[in-house]
Amino acid sequence: MRPPTDRISSTRRRAAILVLCGLFAACGEDRGVEEGAVRAATVAEREWRTGESRLVTRLEVPEGLAPWTYEAERQRLETRPEEEGGQRVVVLGSLVAKTLQIPLDPDQTEFNQVACKLLLRKHSSVSVDLLSKGRVLTRTPYSLVIGSNFPQEIRIDVPALRHIELKPDALVLRFAGGSRWARCWDIELHQRPWECLAEEIIGSRGRPVVDDTAREGAVLATDNPRSVELDVPARGRLSFHMAPAAGLTLPDHPLRLAVRVTGDGETVEHAWPVDVKGRKGASWQRAELDLSPLAGKRVRAEFRLLSDSQLVDYALLSTPTVYTPEARTRTVLFVTSDTHRADHVAGITGSVDVKTPALDALGARGVIFDDCYSSTNITVPSHVALLTAVSPRDTLVLDNMSAVSEEARTIAESFRDAGWATLAAVSGPQLQDAWSGLGQGFDAMACPASATWDGAETARRLEELAAEVPDRNLFVWLHLFDVHRPYDEDNGYLALYYPEGRDPYDPALPDPPFPRGAMTEEMTTLRDPSYMDANYKSEVTYTDAVLAHVFSIPRIGEGVIAVTADHGECLGEYAIWWDHAGLFPKNLHVPLLIAGPGVPVGHRVTGPVQHLDIGRTLLDLAGLRAVEFPGESMLRHVEHEPPRDTPRFALASEAKSASVEMGGWMCILQLGAWRVRGMDDPKPEHSVELYDLRPGGDPLRDVAHDNVERASRLRGLILAWLDQQAPTGWDRHDQANDAARIDQVAALGYTTTTTDGSAIWVDPACSCEYCELFGE
Repeated sequence: MRPPTDRISSTRRRAAILVLCGLFAACGEDRGVEEGAVRAATVAEREWRTGESRLVTRLEVPEGLAPWTYEAERQRLETRPEEEGGQRVVVLGSLVAKTLQIPLDPDQTEFNQVACKLLLRKHSSVSVDLLSKGRVLTRTPYSLVIGSNFPQEIRIDVPALRHIELKPDALVLRFAGGSRWARCWDIELHQRPWECLAEEIIGSRGRPVVDDTAREGAVLATDNPRSVELDVPARGRLSFHMAPAAGLTLPDHPLRLAVRVTGDGETVEHAWPVDVKGRKGASWQRAELDLSPLAGKRVRAEFRLLSDSQLVDYALLSTPTVYTPEARTRTVLFVTSDTHRADHVAGITGSVDVKTPALDALGARGVIFDDCYSSTNITVPSHVALLTAVSPRDTLVLDNMSAVSEEARTIAESFRDAGWATLAAVSGPQLQDAWSGLGQGFDAMACPASATWDGAETARRLEELAAEVPDRNLFVWLHLFDVHRPYDEDNGYLALYYPEGRDPYDPALPDPPFPRGAMTEEMTTLRDPSYMDANYKSEVTYTDAVLAHVFSIPRIGEGVIAVTADHGECLGEYAIWWDHAGLFPKNLHVPLLIAGPGVPVGHRVTGPVQHLDIGRTLLDLAGLRAVEFPGESMLRHVEHEPPRDTPRFALASEAKSASVEMGGWMCILQLGAWRVRGMDDPKPEHSVELYDLRPGGDPLRDVAHDNVERASRLRGLILAWLDQQAPTGWDRHDQANDAARIDQVAALGYTTTTTDGSAIWVDPACSCEYCELFGE
């Protein structure tokens, strides 16, 4: 949650950090000012100008289409009925990319937004090119459009037109992915106030992204300086980042950011050039100013953008902080390895034959939790639960298309408000801040915008970010996605698990045991399922190698480290092939290892635990026991093993099912009918499954009908747990088209339905065969 507008949070400790949130608009509940905190008054020289969009011209679909042109396998024109406006509609059909090119009148090119009415029945991507004599002047990023059976108005901003001297003579709409057919009505060109575009760069969460790194901040304009009042601590340093504003910063004019800090007649000031032509593109630049001459004073800090241009110029300014350098720093690293099964860490009891030397060494110098369960089976909801310590039942973030709201309180915010630097480097685009909301509380969050990052790239980003704060206590979240399908056959470790020279696609091999429908397109000719298992193992070993490098970074290796997974994976068990659909044991059983200062060495906890308590554990190990955060330290289990009959509940993606594991028995209640790729029949609504996970039991066979009384009792526990739901109101389902990135979710193998849960999980009056048999 972002602090209120007038609040500067600070730590009670000697190494104070003052977050100057008074510079920027913010929202959230007011928790009051903690002891030692100061208030800052926002002093803006002017408010942002506002204004309505102006229609420049309407481009009507011409009769016969010419002079419009297209690239598609098929094309036709339709005329809508009079009651629907009687407009002509272009219909393009193609399984690959489609384009529609429209000539422009050079006298009508004073626009910066393209508005078009489109019908795309499946999730698709749309981009705009502007051409001059066949040359591309600018191309907008793809906007992701939610599939619908109804036309939608799509608006795409083209900020680069502000500094392009040539006038475009053609506009190209590009359609990619998803829908085979694209229907396009008339197109409108609009002129919007540039300030509106500037504010949209910041986004609704106030965390603009530059070079795939989000930071809380604001737009600074040459005609709109910003200032704030604050108290300077001893040895205080002012730190912030600056960057060009995408498409708005003028590329051919030198730009400087000047800071002037004054108090009691004394002044500290400096100006830094803003790199508007970075060799590798735009990036955040770090700047620091020594405020020790003003220690103990109440001061005013002014941030002013300077340019020689006659036009208003823009840049991004991250939320500045004032901190006192630490003589000895502490570090906490929290690692989530996506889709990582517990039995694929060699040091965990019951592991398969897999090589994980770095994780084994970590466990040997700390605590290994043999039996840790996740709270759900999908990435975003699980990470929301991990970072807030609140079950998906209550957050109601239940799918990868939902986000957690700013009202949530995350572990990152708890560390930040205690004076720590907070950084995140994540590998999956579904976790980006604009999508998940999980950037809140982090000073910086590095995340890919589209394709997933290789673990080595994510680790490199983490290392670069950590190097910026050598003299501050540091909390880091590292998310790795390599173990998730699709696998990289060239990661260098496949030969450890699959014989070189063997062809897993050899048609002479026996028919595979899995249905063809269970395979993705690139695997439809696979004959040997052990090849996929070997790939999974090789990615685990690759991930371990990445972590070995991360652990070798001195300040990280000497700090507290916790490694877990958001969920596991089925490798053919329960007829789920290389997927994590459903709440089956292999999907919920995840690794958990904790090591570092304050952690007992060489201990193993064999009893049942759930990883919602990880956040509380890390705060305690950081010496922040007084910080309010849900849960209890998991290290209490080192001295007192958790009881075997401790119930562990979970709620599946989209609330399709709920489960409880207790005393070695796993009960799954299907809250709705569902099926996965390749499944012959859907899981029936309200059906119950029971698995015996005790030593000697068969963990793969459903024995519910052989143990009706036990299944009924556990089903009753699930329903009672669901009825105890305490909704937080944190779930958000208002993802904009350009942030939803639904096609990326589909590319990762996820469904794209959104849900907000239900207060009535199973109708007590239901008389279906399953409720009749298992109802109490």
